[in-house]
This record gives sequence, C-alpha cells and structure tokens, in this order.
Amino acid sequence: MNKIVLFEDPETLRELEHSFVSRSDCALVTARTGAELLDAVRRERPRVVLLDASLPGTSGLAICRAIKADPALRATPVVFVSLPVEHDRCTEAGADGFVSRPASRARLLEAVRRFVPAVERASERLPLVLRVDYRGERGQEGFGFTRDLSPEGLFLKTRERFELAEVLELSFSLPVPGGRPIQAAGRVVRSTDAGADSHAAAGAGVVFHRLSAGDHLAISRFIRERNEQAP
Repeated sequence: MNKIVLFEDPETLRELEHSFVSRSDCALVTARTGAELLDAVRRERPRVVLLDASLPGTSGLAICRAIKADPALRATPVVFVSLPVEHDRCTEAGADGFVSRPASRARLLEAVRRFVPAVERASERLPLVLRVDYRGERGQEGFGFTRDLSPEGLFLKTRERFELAEVLELSFSLPVPGGRPIQAAGRVVRSTDAGADSHAAAGAGVVFHRLSAGDHLAISRFIRERNEQAP
C-alpha cells in the first residue's frame, strides 16, 4: 500500500480522497503538528509528503528542511500546496514540487502522480463478477472472475501467480442481451498472493493496453447505465 503523508488540510484532503485515493492503491496519513508529521514520515516512509508553507503553529518550510537534512528521509519527495508568493521560498527549502492555491483538482493530481506509482482508476470502477478467460505470456491458461471493471482495466481474482508487467490475453462478455466476447490484452500492474493480505483478493490488477475503441465504448456505456440504475 502506497502512503501519502500530509498536514491536516481539509481542502487538500477532500480533493485527494475524492479524486485519487478512493480509486487507487493508496492511503492518506494525516498529522496535526510538525512533530507528528515528521514521526509519520519516519514511520510510514511515504511516497510523497504534502505541505503548506504557512501552517498553524509550525512552518512547512522548516518541516521540509528537516526532512531533507535527515539522511534517512532526504529522498522522500515533498510537494508544497501553497500560495504562489511562497514558490521561491519552498524551492529554496528543498521542495520537489509546488501546487499553487487555490489548487485545482487536475494540478493536485498531476503533482501526486509524479511520485506515487499507484494504478489510478481513471474511470469509475464497477464492482462486478464476470468470468474472464486468460492466457499468459509464459503459457498459463485458465479462467478467473473480475472483482471490478472499468474501461481502463479490471481486477482478476485467481490463484494463478502473475509477474508484474506480464501481458495477459483476456476474453470476457458483458452481461447484456446479445453481448459478444470482448478480446483485450492487459498488463499486470499489481499481483496479490492468497493469504498475503487479509484485506485483498488473490489475483492481479490489470490495465488494458489493447482494447478496441468499440469495446472501450461498450464498457463505458455499460458501467454508466449500471450506475444510473443503482439506488
């Protein structure tokens, strides 16, 4: 699980939870004081730290300098979300990125994506169980079932062990009248062993890299219609 540490900031927290964290393999760790934040960075070893230059009761600039002065932490990326006038001071303190306030969702996510190698679900995923037949590039053949589906990928529940970056040939059908098999190729970006994580299904997160425009549209339409029908 990738971690993002940030000083408790309702605006930034809300945007990240709504737009990124809820659709990716990430967790937010918040802190209310500078000391708490430094402890969290040492404990969690996050992928990125988000700070504001002007923090109540402490200085984001001082926190950044403390992180960059610690040999065990200095490689941790620090991104400031602050007023434009603070840009130069943040850069001098060692910032790895800067997002001007008011922070648009697009700019905030762009800054986070630079450092968090999470598989973001760019489109909303639909919890759905579908049979998927697969063939791996090492000759594995079998079938599994989806946990969820989006136009960009799916999570395939199976006890087959796949390697990261392995390419799978996939075939599945949407549960619609006259639905034809969808043929796709996907790359494994996450692999979970049975028992390795009590909160995760055994299987693989797959991002499509070959999917026809028609099939992409069919999946998008299917998910949209299902979500519109949901109570």
